[in-house]
Amino acid sequence: MQLPTLRDLDEAERWYQRALSLYSPQDRKNRAQATGQLGLVAYERFKDAKKERKAEEELLKHLNTAADYYQQALALLPPDAVDDLAVTHNQLGVIYKNAGDLERALYHYNESVRYKEIAGNIYAAGTTRFNVALALAQNGRLSDALLYARPPCAISSRMEAGRGRWRMRRRG
Repeated sequence: MQLPTLRDLDEAERWYQRALSLYSPQDRKNRAQATGQLGLVAYERFKDAKKERKAEEELLKHLNTAADYYQQALALLPPDAVDDLAVTHNQLGVIYKNAGDLERALYHYNESVRYKEIAGNIYAAGTTRFNVALALAQNGRLSDALLYARPPCAISSRMEAGRGRWRMRRRG
């Protein structure tokens, strides 16, 4: 049995806008998160429009809207919200990559990696590096792609359990 997808981007946008209207202007982190979700709604609209082979103008409209929301979210986030900063920069990287602006995408991907490493999330940082390597390789920049692919390779694929949680073990 297949269930229909429960997805209404107009309704999601309405509720995130409502959340923004309810948050105090001083509540920068929650305002940033709601604003980031509006960016995600715009990005989902881009993906839908791309799947439906809509005109380039419409695709760019959705990407620009998404980028605007994520830039607003960045401006609202406090410097210690490293997880949110990592996610927001990653999303901007994805958006700029889709817009064909690889240099801007690289800047945001690098910031995402930096924040993920600050947070101690080495796995997520490695995943982002891998995605950057793929984007570079797809754009014919193989030597640059290798530079991004190598750091995760320095981390052993073997995981060891320690104190009830999994952790990466670096090769000596």
